[in-house]
Amino acid sequence: MSDRVLAIIVCHNPKIDSFDVALRTVVKQVAATLVVDNASDNVAEIEQLLGVLNAEQPSFSASLLKLTNNLGLGAAHNLGFQFARTHGLNHCLILDQDSVPMDGMVANLLLAAKSKLAGKAVKLSAVGATYLNADNGTASFFIKFGAL
Repeated sequence: MSDRVLAIIVCHNPKIDSFDVALRTVVKQVAATLVVDNASDNVAEIEQLLGVLNAEQPSFSASLLKLTNNLGLGAAHNLGFQFARTHGLNHCLILDQDSVPMDGMVANLLLAAKSKLAGKAVKLSAVGATYLNADNGTASFFIKFGAL
């Protein structure tokens, strides 16, 4: 099975200029992108941005799921997971509107997952990246659970 990654980006009233940067960064690393909008006031601008990106980049595959109520981050991610299953995507990258992945992040996460699973009869539920604070450049802490 090939690695088909869906980026699930949850947003609520994003700053369109920043959101544009985030989208352009992530789409280069994944097979498809789903933007789950949690009832934004500026959903028309989000739709317009996705239309522009889809037209500019033939390889860009983005869908928009517009929610009528803000269901929160977890519920929106769960809707993204359902979308992935329905569309044959076997990995999910969960992000919010402010996330700007570094170049190669998705490939590195896939490599980390495969190296941990090599020769083991375990199912892996998640791998994660350390994030950098955009204001001061400090790295987040990391907590490891389980036997891996």
